[in-house]
Parts: sequence; C-alpha cells; structure tokens
Amino acid sequence: MAKKAAASKKPTTGGSTQLIGAIATVKQLQDFVKEHGTVDRALAAVETALGYIEAYIGADGYAVGDRLTWADGALLPQLMLAYEWAPALFDSPSPLGKHPKLAAYWTAIGRDPIVARLLEETREAVAQEQANARALARSRSG
Repeated sequence: MAKKAAASKKPTTGGSTQLIGAIATVKQLQDFVKEHGTVDRALAAVETALGYIEAYIGADGYAVGDRLTWADGALLPQLMLAYEWAPALFDSPSPLGKHPKLAAYWTAIGRDPIVARLLEETREAVAQEQANARALARSRSG
C-alpha cells in the first residue's frame, strides 16, 4: 500500500520527455534561453525536468531494472548536458547535488564499463571540437 501511495505522487508528465525537451542539445538550450528571456529561467526549467526524472529513476544503478537498457542510452547524454555542459556554458552550478537519486544514478552508471567508455569518448570529442573551434576563431581573427 505504501508503495502504491508513493507511486501516485510521481509527476503525471513523462520525465524523460520533459528532460529531452528542455535540454536535448546546446543549440536547443540556447533557443530555449532566447524564448524564455533569461538563462536563469531556462536553467530553472532544466531543474524542473530533472525533478521529473528524479521521481522515476531506478534504484538499481540503471534507469530501469538492473542492467543497461535503451533508457540509459537516452538519459545519459541529457544528464551529461545538464550536469556538465550547461553549467560550463552558462557559468552556473551543476544541479547534480539537488537530486539525490539522479546523483546516485550518475555515479553508479558511470561505473558501467560501456557507459564509462561512452562518457570518456564524448568528453574527449567535445574537448577536441572546442579546441578546433578556438583554432578556427583565432585563424579568422588574425
């Protein structure tokens, strides 16, 4: 009975849909900021979306169940954007500590060998593209 009562407190809208809609890509996040007027309001919308995910995230180290699934594959890039890229892009604190279940998930999922490799390769690719963009900007300005 207690489990059923707790389940009824979950948001009625799809958490992953909210998160993906709020922060699917940096470009979309920038468009979202433009639409909502301020970075603070856009990041608040990201916080709301993370709250939806917090209510649904699994407790076994994966998004659902006890092994890596498509749900993890869909959620990982969104969390990477929310926890790493958006704070760096907008010079804001990471929301990681505000959602204990998501923070535990982020830590646990990072220990999965497939996920760890994916995250590391993504970070390396982003760093390389940032370096390429800086080099291109320097070559065009001087």
